[in-house]
Formats: sequence, C-alpha cells, structure tokens
Amino acid sequence: MNTGQPQRRGSFSSPPTEKESRQPNTKKSAGQVVRAGTARNVPASAVVPSRSVFIVEDPGQEFASGPLRCVAERLGYSVAGECSDPAEAVACLGDLGVGVVLTRHPDPVLLQAAPSIVLSDSNMASLAGLHDAFQAQAAGYLVSPKSPSCDICLSAAIEMVLNQTREIARLRKELAEAQEALAARKTVERAKGIVMEREGLTENEAYARLRRLSMDERMSMKDLCETLLQAWEAETDR
Repeated sequence: MNTGQPQRRGSFSSPPTEKESRQPNTKKSAGQVVRAGTARNVPASAVVPSRSVFIVEDPGQEFASGPLRCVAERLGYSVAGECSDPAEAVACLGDLGVGVVLTRHPDPVLLQAAPSIVLSDSNMASLAGLHDAFQAQAAGYLVSPKSPSCDICLSAAIEMVLNQTREIARLRKELAEAQEALAARKTVERAKGIVMEREGLTENEAYARLRRLSMDERMSMKDLCETLLQAWEAETDR
C-alpha cells in the first residue's frame, strides 16, 4: 500500500485488508418496539413491556386490598402471568421480559431468575422470613399493611426495584464499554510499537501512520491494528 512515505529496509507494509461492508439499516419504523432480553422464537404476544409483573402465589391468597393481579393492574402494571409453583414460574420467566416478580415464596432459584419482591402478610412477618429473603437475594421485601395505603406501598416497592434494575443495567453497560475501550487501546499500542520498531518512527509518527491507513481502508483503528497484528504474527510463524 502506498502511504506516501519512503520505504526503508524491513519497512512496515500493511497486509491486504477488506473494506467494511455497509451495515443494513436497522432503524425501526414508528410504533415498532424491539426489546432486549426476550427469548428467540418467542411469539409477539409473549413480548411484554418492562413495567410488567409476574405473580407467584397460592390460589385464593390476596393482597390487603384485593387479588394481587387486580391490585397490580389498578396501579398501572401489566401482568405477564401468574402461577403458584416457583419452578413453573422460573420456566415461564425465561421467555418473558418481566420487570418484577411478586411472590410469597422466598425460593432462591426463583428470586435469582428475575428481580423479585417477597410479600409477607403483616401477621406472618418475622426476622427469620426477612433473613430467608435476604439470603435468597430478593430485590425487595414488603410487609402488607392492613390499610388502604397498601397499594401505595406496593407501587413504591415495585418502582424502587425497577429503578435499581435500570441503574444496574446502566452500570453494566458502562463497564462493558470501558473494557472494550481498554482492549482497543492495548491493541493499538501493540501495533504502534511494532511500527515504531520496523520503521524507526517516533510514537507520534507511528500513530499518524496507523491513523492514515485506518482512514484509507475505512476501518476503525482497532480493526486495522488487529488485522496488522494477525498478519505480523503469521509472518513471524513462517
């Protein structure tokens, strides 16, 4: 590749690279929603909004102000499903993008399958029950008050868990981006060091050479340097 620089003995030359093909347009039309985390081959009817709850409680049990499904819907949450068996719930949660699980069962497997709030009747609450929920990694614990304020308490508990979930997702994204940026920087530094050694260039000159090649090939610096390193390693093996 002609870079405009005079060649030296043992000089640096870039291996042939393929230009990146243009990516198809992935923008969605208005009204079309794509949610991450849903299982493959899940029918459209199974895709639920993030402000949804899954209820796991024994038949006939009710929240202080009525059936838990009715309470959740009255508060503006959609109910993705409900059952009484924690194992059955875990199997169902794999196909649903559920925001919060509401349950009276502090089952460790269930509580780790999705952010969960353990519900306890006020006359059944105990430090032992709270400890079990904590050990099972419950996202929240709510003692149902026998008063009209119970709906507000439930809504507050759900919103707190949803907020924690969003914050955790944001932090995980930032961590992944930071790790990717660090890996890219290490790759560029390695390639730059080889260019400096082969060409007898300064650090700034080597970086400028790589930058120019990146623009010529329409590749990111990371992709270009990875390609160069692979070619140089193959050359060394030969």
